[in-house]
Amino acid sequence: MTGGQILKALDRYIADFKASAIIPKRFPAEKSGPSTSEAMSHAYWMALETRAFAESSPHKAMRWLCFIQGVMWSNYGSTIDEFKDDNRSPP
Repeated sequence: MTGGQILKALDRYIADFKASAIIPKRFPAEKSGPSTSEAMSHAYWMALETRAFAESSPHKAMRWLCFIQGVMWSNYGSTIDEFKDDNRSPP
């Protein structure tokens, strides 16, 4: 995935978070077991942070994007096929 593709996926996720009235908030790194709302808030915060380095550090951005997708898949109702489409390189 290129930085541009990562940004495109992040823009979609950020729009979904906004539409769901989720508030971006970092979850404390030393804690475990976030609630669903805390996990989604953290994923939203990560999506916003990832935008800042998506093009300059695409490998790091991909790691963060995968985490965001995992949280969304387990808590939001997104499907694996949707994420595959987001991650697929254009033909």
